[in-house]
This record gives sequence, C-alpha cells and structure tokens, in this order.
Amino acid sequence: MSEKNTTAFESRDFSAIFDHISIGVRDIKTAMAFYRPCLEALGLEVVMDKGFAVAFGNGTGRQWALGQRTDR
Repeated sequence: MSEKNTTAFESRDFSAIFDHISIGVRDIKTAMAFYRPCLEALGLEVVMDKGFAVAFGNGTGRQWALGQRTDR
C-alpha cells in the first residue's frame, strides 16, 4: 500500500459501519416527511437541499442522502 493510501486508511474512523448512505425515492417531499424527524432524532440535520436531493449530516463527514429517482 502506498504512503498516501496508508495515511488515508489510517485516518478513517472504522467505528461506524457506513460512511454514507444514499437512497433513491419516488417522491422527495413524502420521503422528507418521514426521514427528517427520524434522522433528526439521531442527531443528523439537513446539510444540503437541492429540491431533488437532500443530505443529512452531523459534521463528521458521515451522511445520509435522499434523491429523487430519475428512472421513471
């Protein structure tokens, strides 16, 4: 492993199973009505809202993102 890769690997916080999660949804407004209170209860807040995609985070770099599906 290169020095750059070793440094990146060693700096990671492996106490969490996931670094980020993205979920495609049919209706972003309906999904937000459900996910916002759930994720806020876990200490996550909206860190990005583009209307078709919303990301929640807590300042650690870990994120939970919702995005309007484009396959329909």
